[in-house]
Amino acid sequence: MNMPQLSTDSAADSAATPQAQPDSGSALFRGALGSVIMQAGGIGVAFASQVGLAHLLGAGDFGQYVYVVAWVNLLCVFGRVGLDLASLRFIAEYCSRHEGGLLRGFVKQSVLWAMVVSGSIAILGMAASWFLAGAVEAGVLRAATLGLALIPILSLQGLFISQLRALKRVILCQLPRQIVSPLAVVTVTFLVVAVTGRAAQATTALTLSVVINATLTVLVGVVSLRHLRPNFAPATTETRLWFSCSLSLLFVAVVQMINLRVDVLMVGAMLGMKEAGIYTAASQLAGLCTLGLVGVNIIAAPMIAELHAKGRRDEFQRFLTQASWIIALVTLPLAVVLLCAGPWLLGLFGSEFARGYPALNALVIGHALGALAGPIGFLVIMTGNQREGAWILGTAAALNVVMNLVLIPRFGLLGGATATAITTVVWNAAMLAFVGYKLRVNPTIASFSFSRFTRLPTSRLPAPSLPAPTVPQAPEVASR
Repeated sequence: MNMPQLSTDSAADSAATPQAQPDSGSALFRGALGSVIMQAGGIGVAFASQVGLAHLLGAGDFGQYVYVVAWVNLLCVFGRVGLDLASLRFIAEYCSRHEGGLLRGFVKQSVLWAMVVSGSIAILGMAASWFLAGAVEAGVLRAATLGLALIPILSLQGLFISQLRALKRVILCQLPRQIVSPLAVVTVTFLVVAVTGRAAQATTALTLSVVINATLTVLVGVVSLRHLRPNFAPATTETRLWFSCSLSLLFVAVVQMINLRVDVLMVGAMLGMKEAGIYTAASQLAGLCTLGLVGVNIIAAPMIAELHAKGRRDEFQRFLTQASWIIALVTLPLAVVLLCAGPWLLGLFGSEFARGYPALNALVIGHALGALAGPIGFLVIMTGNQREGAWILGTAAALNVVMNLVLIPRFGLLGGATATAITTVVWNAAMLAFVGYKLRVNPTIASFSFSRFTRLPTSRLPAPSLPAPTVPQAPEVASR
């Protein structure tokens, strides 16, 4: 699973450079407020687009469409080879040190690697679909082929977006994927239906998505190059460093995407495309519970790295407590609204989608409990403990797959939602225990202190085991 910027440039700049603010608490509040507004706008656009497509396509074709898109999003993570996340670190680092040669070399190699890997995935997938032509329904095969064509397009688009994000072009990096693309797809699909008088199919929306996103990818690439070019010098390389870093970040991105999308993929595989569409509608609504968390994470991530580097535990703990309260004050009211108004909200997609209400309830509870753990994911990653975080997420992904295999055949949509909710709570609890043991801080609203269980002094934080990467939030991937 990403988030438009609807604030002014000054708000975006404050989010990008929190260290310039005199007080971390006030900077957090201002940045989080702007971030939550931005996320709300993005979620509103995504929700309206999904509702529009559900009505235009019908439950069956809408399910086919979202199922293909879920696979595309997962394969795009492999297509980018972790280079989107590596760009956030290396581009910012090379620009700050005025190392234009390394910057140019990294940009050139990352684009080349992404093109080769994502293109190879698409070609291999199309070859496999050709062999399966006789065993798969023609409509499904056409939809899958169009989805495969999207992989290199969206992989490069995600890489260019990360380049802009590394340059702190916050609004520019959010608009293409979060605002322009979904609005353009649903609008042009509606126009096609109005002009032709024929009902739209999943292949219609996917064809338009290919054309629209190809155009956006070219435009975003040109804009990114325009902002990068003034910093360029004759290219030099650190290929081994870039490759090893991108592979480690690829693992994190893959397990995050599995935790985000495996329930939709397995519901579609076990129960059919129509059920996948209904489940996706419930999942999108439940995702509203993470609005406060995602909004706070955008501003909190670099501030966590800064405060941790200073080593002042008391100030760090106050900051985490403030962040967790903001998250809770946004999350809990949204959860209550979704639990109460769930049937009506699902009915906006169509009458058949009301069957997803039990699944919605389970997902809302899981997301709400996970959000109450505070900015736990970035707390682990930005303090140099990304390796341990990756193992926790990897174990959770395996647990998620197993639980979906067991519960979906028995309980249907509710089984998939229950598996996801339990896994979300488990990995948040595991990370909470880890930071309590390793960092001796409490990122929740509870007043419990972990420092009582250690003899180490609490005035300063332990040094990070690895250098804290300057990685904000990965695109198409859940932040925590």
